[in-house]
Amino acid sequence: MAHADYGIDAPPVVRNLAVGGAAIVIVGIIFFKLTSIPHILSLIVGYWGIFAGGSMLLTCVFMVWSSKVGKLHKREMLIASLNLKGNETVFDIGCGRGLLLNEAAKHLPHGKAIGIDLWQTMDQSGNKPEVTLENARVEGVAERVEVKTGDMRKLPILDMSIDAVVASLSIHNIPNKE
Repeated sequence: MAHADYGIDAPPVVRNLAVGGAAIVIVGIIFFKLTSIPHILSLIVGYWGIFAGGSMLLTCVFMVWSSKVGKLHKREMLIASLNLKGNETVFDIGCGRGLLLNEAAKHLPHGKAIGIDLWQTMDQSGNKPEVTLENARVEGVAERVEVKTGDMRKLPILDMSIDAVVASLSIHNIPNKE
């Protein structure tokens, strides 16, 4: 049985943490081995490198876990807190690969879940409308899901009735308060 894939959040950040963390750990280890510099300096830089690089690697692991496991649990709690009756229209701003969109659709046997996104892959790996619709199909809610391309500052649904609005890891992408 196929499972929906909601991607990795902020893939450039995850990559940079992994590469940077590994590089800093290696620098730390190298400094432990250097005998041409004062012993105390090699210890300070060595321990710093291992601690700082290790914490970056740990953050990278946590971000991957959060993307693949943690956010699945949180989405259930968030959508359940809406107390949906089942006939509403829910709007997901910055829906990405459909994490909240599809969970909402599960609670809407007679309603609809509509998602909007700019589909930027720097925000989420493989972020495309086709992937979102495939995840909806895998989750068994494709007939109750609709996706649109657009900017949350210029919503393309002004003439529609919306009962609830959700957003996860998207509003921070607005570059300024205007």
